[in-house]
Amino acid sequence: MKNLEGIFFSFLLDNAFSVRELGVEKLASIAQEFKADWVVNVVIPKLKEVNDQPKQGYLYRMTVLCSYVSIISTLSKEQINTYILPTMLKACKDTVPNVRFGVLKIIKKICKFIDPAALQKQFKPYLFYIG
Repeated sequence: MKNLEGIFFSFLLDNAFSVRELGVEKLASIAQEFKADWVVNVVIPKLKEVNDQPKQGYLYRMTVLCSYVSIISTLSKEQINTYILPTMLKACKDTVPNVRFGVLKIIKKICKFIDPAALQKQFKPYLFYIG
C-alpha cells in the first residue's frame, strides 16, 4: 500500500497542470472510499509536507488547497477546524497574490462545511472579499 501511496501522491509535485488536476479529482473519490481516518492519517500529512516545503512554487500550494477541497466532504467539522483551516489561514497570508485570491475562492466553496463560528473568528478580516 505504501508503494501505491507514493506513486499516487506524486501528482502533487508533477510539472503538468493536467496531471495535478486529475490527481485532485481522483483524490476525492479515493477519500470517499477510504473515509476520514485515512484522510487524516495519510492524505493530510502528505498535503502538509508539500505545502510546507520552503522553495515550493505557488502552483503546488494551489494544488494542495484544491486537494483540501476535494477531501473536505469526508471530514467532520472538528477535523476541518483542526487540519484544514490552519492551512487555509496561512494561505490567506501567502506572499503570492494568486494564492491569496485562490484561497478566498476556495473558502467560499467550502464554507458550508466549516463551522460558522470558526469561519467568523479565523477569517473575519478576509470575509469582506469572499462576499
